[in-house]
Amino acid sequence: TFFVFGGTPPYTIGTNFPGAVSISGSPVPRSGGAFTITTNGTCFTGLTFAITDAAGRTLLTPPTASNVFGTAEPPPATLTITPASRTCQAGVQNNFDFLATGGTGEFNAILDPAVSQPTVDGGVIHVVIPAASATGTITLRVSSGNQLRTVNITCQ
Repeated sequence: TFFVFGGTPPYTIGTNFPGAVSISGSPVPRSGGAFTITTNGTCFTGLTFAITDAAGRTLLTPPTASNVFGTAEPPPATLTITPASRTCQAGVQNNFDFLATGGTGEFNAILDPAVSQPTVDGGVIHVVIPAASATGTITLRVSSGNQLRTVNITCQ
């Protein structure tokens, strides 16, 4: 948002990259009023404005704006485990596959209680619930980077 002072209102606003931004609040009806620019996703450097008052005078040192790529790495996608829960059958060995997506792409998995050790192959997590352990709730804990998700396996 840019504020306009001086000269004779109203003020019209133009730019050297008209397709790169949308301008709202133009014309600016009064001194001290404002206009706002919104980028459309295009990268640009040195966008300038032609700010002209009602008497036809144009600002000689207009403000500038740039929209460039940042330098920080984007955060990893949210870690998601599919399906979000499973039900196992008591008294028999149960085998389940879960799909992990997001996070940093490196997945670790454990069961609580530790009835077996899940295997991880890419984003596929294979869980074996031995027949003797198939009672109550067993929690699959999957981590990736600093994210952790849990899935409950209910054995009946």
